[in-house]
Amino acid sequence: MKLGFVDLVRRVWPGSPSPSEVNEVRLATVAATPGAREPDPDASRLAAIVEAASDGLLACDATGRLLLISRAAAALLGVEQISPGQDAEWPAGALALRPALDRALAGETTSLELAIDQAGRRLLLEAQASRMIGESGEAEGAVLIIRDVTEVRERAAE
Repeated sequence: MKLGFVDLVRRVWPGSPSPSEVNEVRLATVAATPGAREPDPDASRLAAIVEAASDGLLACDATGRLLLISRAAAALLGVEQISPGQDAEWPAGALALRPALDRALAGETTSLELAIDQAGRRLLLEAQASRMIGESGEAEGAVLIIRDVTEVRERAAE
């Protein structure tokens, strides 16, 4: 069964009618609300994989509203991590990636390289964005994978 991002959020954090209605959600915790179900083990495992990955992940819903900035993406971009369910604005450090996500929402898989200054060091980041399709066949949002390719490019230039 193919899950859209919003479906995944609802399976990982049951009892939440929608991600925007939850004040704060932390991975590996379940809100202590009466009647809340335990999270789906597969969805919990997937959330743990996202957080453990060295490549960063950003996700937005079909309207372009930011849903997630993984731990790795936050570290690469020098911004705060955004967990599913948080009501968040696009941080300045991630704005350069928004056009790629917007193109992905329109159905175009997009790749780009981006040079940024991070803690006094110049980083070269490679990103790829694509549309997320839900079970209904409709676009539910877009996801962007980002990785630091600075050392690879520096070695290739030598």
